[in-house]
Amino acid sequence: MTVSEEKANNKPVKMSTAQIEVQHLKRVSRIKHQILTRYLPSWATILGSAFDLLYYVDCFAGPGQYETDGEIVDGSPIIAVKAGKEFAAKNSGKKLGIVLVEDDNDQLKQLQDCLRTTLSSSSLVIQFRM
Repeated sequence: MTVSEEKANNKPVKMSTAQIEVQHLKRVSRIKHQILTRYLPSWATILGSAFDLLYYVDCFAGPGQYETDGEIVDGSPIIAVKAGKEFAAKNSGKKLGIVLVEDDNDQLKQLQDCLRTTLSSSSLVIQFRM
């Protein structure tokens, strides 16, 4: 079965990158990611004007990256971390805490691997939960 046939039949599609398997991005997740990309920076700016520490909680964090249309795209945790870094860079003294909840050990490990390069900012407080 080809990748496009698997997508059409709603079967999980997995692509391999250097060390991880990347799952196909479901439509509902794509919508979630679009909303986060558009509104998380604005949300942080508005609430950040009144508070020094904000928290974003993702109860279905997933593996951190997905495949869509043959490309690797960021998942919600990566989108949140990028928004948090942008918020902290624009607002000295402000922090965005990120709580990522994932109950699948394999996906949690993939998520942690994906975030290693993104966690260099000291103004982010990231917690992992199972």
